[in-house]
Amino acid sequence: MAESYFTTLTNTGKAMFANSPILGTPVSFTTLAVGDGNGSYTGLDLAAMLQRTTLINEVWRGSINHISTHEENSNWLVIEAFIPSDVGDFDIREVGIFDPDGNLIAIGKYPLTYKPQITQGASKDLYIKMILEVTDTASVELKVDPTLVLATRQHVADELAAYQEMVRKDAQGNVAIVGNVSIGGMNLTPFSGMKNLIINGCMRVWQRGETFTGTAGQYGSVDRWKLAGTGYLNRSTDAPIGAKYSIDTDVGIKQVVEDPALGGQTVTLSAWVKTSDTITLQIGSSEKEHSGSGEWERVSYTAPAPAGDISIMIVGTCKLSMVQLECGRVATEFDLRHIAHEFAMCQRYYEHSYTYGVSPGTASSKGSIYEPAVRNDSILTPGTLFAVEKRTIPTCNVYSTVTGAVGTIENNGDKAGSAVDQGTSGIRYFRIESGIGTSSARFHWTADAEL
Repeated sequence: MAESYFTTLTNTGKAMFANSPILGTPVSFTTLAVGDGNGSYTGLDLAAMLQRTTLINEVWRGSINHISTHEENSNWLVIEAFIPSDVGDFDIREVGIFDPDGNLIAIGKYPLTYKPQITQGASKDLYIKMILEVTDTASVELKVDPTLVLATRQHVADELAAYQEMVRKDAQGNVAIVGNVSIGGMNLTPFSGMKNLIINGCMRVWQRGETFTGTAGQYGSVDRWKLAGTGYLNRSTDAPIGAKYSIDTDVGIKQVVEDPALGGQTVTLSAWVKTSDTITLQIGSSEKEHSGSGEWERVSYTAPAPAGDISIMIVGTCKLSMVQLECGRVATEFDLRHIAHEFAMCQRYYEHSYTYGVSPGTASSKGSIYEPAVRNDSILTPGTLFAVEKRTIPTCNVYSTVTGAVGTIENNGDKAGSAVDQGTSGIRYFRIESGIGTSSARFHWTADAEL
């Protein structure tokens, strides 16, 4: 069951708001704190949170950066705080608002968010926003200490808009921003918020399993990465700071970046690598060799991007993680995306009905489609919808839950089966040949739209 998230006044906060008109003293919000809930959402239900005077496990507290009433509802307060890039290495599941006396006025159950620290090799500035409903915003003191605000949002927006307009005129004569423009080491590209063009560069998504041996061009373990030659792609916990896993391979890896429209522009490929051999970094047909030190080190290569899809390869025996492709000549810090976002991006190219991490062809019933009785001797219903729409109509296969055999459906023994009339959003129905109507049917499916 999916988690539900909310913000609410605590019982302490409700009492303060009730007494505010009587005493003539407004309620003040001064600090915002976040916590990790001691590693779970246990105890973060509404009834328990109303009673709380502290967070379950506070991991950071800072000054509120902005307070306002919502533009669409005058009874909604919008409260924001800024967690800088040098603070981190914690999860966020709970958030609280405190007054100058340290009273917990409001509390919220927050979607799981990881805040990395710059010393881990990846970092990000993080804005925390709470929207809180109150009966009378006149009882709230909408005031923030100006000495603690990093910059007003309007000031930043105005300055950035002015600079972007200047870039348009100077670089392309009033055309949208293209090419290599840098502000303080940050590359501005048409991919705002999506600096890294590589999907699953941190090697966190492994839908098909943890190990795979195959030939060049085959997928089989880590999502979006295929073999650069005949060999293996295995998951390793030996990883650089900031990463949980790495790829362990004896031939190298390849990823095709779906046409980012960067033909002729300069791009930079970077990766954390551990090898004692010489490896080759490739961007399209351009390449560079690197001799490894035997320890984790970051390597990079800059070259012109080819037109259309961009093929990225790192060839050789090595361990790899935190692979990034970005516009510009500088390899900037790794862009760590939320795992849920990364997983959904991977599923645009591949998904299956198996439990996460179970290889297709495994004899397993968990997560499979189960039909109590075949509707007739040739058609099974219903079909299925994909979790994420595919980039193109995928190739779909079915697998017996008993033997794992591809192209079969278990129906009092394996029967030939197939997916029928699949589109980018799902499979209309499944076909079984010579089905036995009095017996159940069980099978798994895969949908592959990889490049």
